[in-house]
Amino acid sequence: MPLACRLGCALVAHWAARSRQFAKVRGALLVAPTDVEAPSYPPGTTGFAPMPLAKLPFPSIVVSSTDDEYVRPGHINSASGLPAWPEGFGFVEELRAR
Repeated sequence: MPLACRLGCALVAHWAARSRQFAKVRGALLVAPTDVEAPSYPPGTTGFAPMPLAKLPFPSIVVSSTDDEYVRPGHINSASGLPAWPEGFGFVEELRAR
């Protein structure tokens, strides 16, 4: 999975911690979070540590796996063999209904 894709959840957390422009955000589906501070994280990223730990100011759903090398409990990526993902669309609909 490209490095930029791995950082999507971290980017949302940093944006929410710094911005006040989230009033129109109805929700966030955060898939495959990574631990950018872990020793196992691939080199080459800067500016994402330390991770904000505050609760997001909008509804969110986090989806992860249990067997990921980049974060525990787990990271989902293309190597995990994820096929078409109707459950993901279900999560989006859940957020839209809030």
